[in-house]
Amino acid sequence: MSAPLWSPTPERVAASAMAAFMARVNANHGLTLDGYDMLHRWSVTHPELFWNEIWDDSAVIGDKGSVTLLDADHMPGARFFPEARLNFAENLLRGEGDAPALLFNNEGRRAPPEQCVGSPRPLRPDRGAGAFRQGHRHRPVAHRPHPA
Repeated sequence: MSAPLWSPTPERVAASAMAAFMARVNANHGLTLDGYDMLHRWSVTHPELFWNEIWDDSAVIGDKGSVTLLDADHMPGARFFPEARLNFAENLLRGEGDAPALLFNNEGRRAPPEQCVGSPRPLRPDRGAGAFRQGHRHRPVAHRPHPA
């Protein structure tokens, strides 16, 4: 096997998000994981603990429920966080500062795109339904993961 084209410096590795995650896992579980291979091994031997850490580390907004993993021995087919309750849009659109969280551009008028900066206003699904009842030709758009 040939040498990699690039490798990060030890300082860059130590400052990485994965190193910070591994440090939190070590602190939370009394471990001494010191590299990707050890973290991977721990993740597949302790999947419930690993995915709980991922949820917490990702700062998911919602309630993960009391069950982390069902049917772990069925891959595919395992169910992660089957009791979880969250708002996908709230997690997708959260943001801080002045960066646009949402852009809207109406193709039927010549105006600059409207922006919602930072955390968006509460979503109002009732407004979209009203537009359809009034005959507007809007297209609802949603993100849906591809089922296995």
